[in-house]
Amino acid sequence: MCCETSCPLNAQLLMSSARMRTMRMRHRLWYEIMGNEFEKLWAAHGDQVVQYCRRYLGNSGDAEEVAQRVAIRAWRGLKSFRGDSLFLTWVIRITRNEVNRFLQSRQRQRERAVQLVDDGLAVEHRSIDDTANAESGHDTPSATNASVDSTGPNREAVVIQSAVAQQALTEREALVIQARLVRHNATWNDVGASLSLSASNAAAIHCRAIPKLRVYIFCFQKDLCGGHATLATAFEKAGNSTSEPLTELESDVFRRRVLESDVHFRAKGWETALRIACAKVSHHLPWVDSQRTPSLVSGSVGERS
Repeated sequence: MCCETSCPLNAQLLMSSARMRTMRMRHRLWYEIMGNEFEKLWAAHGDQVVQYCRRYLGNSGDAEEVAQRVAIRAWRGLKSFRGDSLFLTWVIRITRNEVNRFLQSRQRQRERAVQLVDDGLAVEHRSIDDTANAESGHDTPSATNASVDSTGPNREAVVIQSAVAQQALTEREALVIQARLVRHNATWNDVGASLSLSASNAAAIHCRAIPKLRVYIFCFQKDLCGGHATLATAFEKAGNSTSEPLTELESDVFRRRVLESDVHFRAKGWETALRIACAKVSHHLPWVDSQRTPSLVSGSVGERS
């Protein structure tokens, strides 16, 4: 019986194991060296990448997101960079490709969102027609079983697009909110799939967008909340609340920005304070004959995962 080291098979295995350890050490050393080098290169040129993205995308949030993708791709592909051109030239080529991918993805999301809205409007119109038939005495199966809110998504869609035009929301945030409104019983998996997003990404975008939209509505679409007087009453109740009262900064910024429409008022941390204040005040709004509009203000459109 051959010994462990004299057996050809065992010798090959030992050599392979030694080779693998050597390769792992070399890779680790390479990543340590190139990691430091990449950090220096990105620190020198990262701002130019962001500026390039912003110029073509027109939105700081989207530009930052695409720039992060570029950084990841550049880091992963650094081994293939032979130095035939400047690092900036090479990374801008990657940036151009990522911007194109992002724009193509956004176009697909728009098309799918338009289809979702169109589908929702078609159902809504059938519901309205069925209701009219029922009132006139024409009994139809769809009239007796209609379950779609007859107010429809028209008004909400206009408000959301207005918020985008005023740069209160990004287009992606608007798409997610619209998709959620039209399919309010859908899961985040369904919403995300309809917009080429993961479920967690769609939920995170929605969570981030609702407070921003709420602020926009409180500041510029007060009629959706019952008007100035209704907001003032809710503000007073929020200030006197024993469970979650407004802080001094939240109270000040809400009064100035919302009730007095002072768009020039700014204080340290005012944006975060205003979003929190609007959320607290929304809990004290008296919703009477509306079931869809509060969903824009409270973010209550579907909480299923």
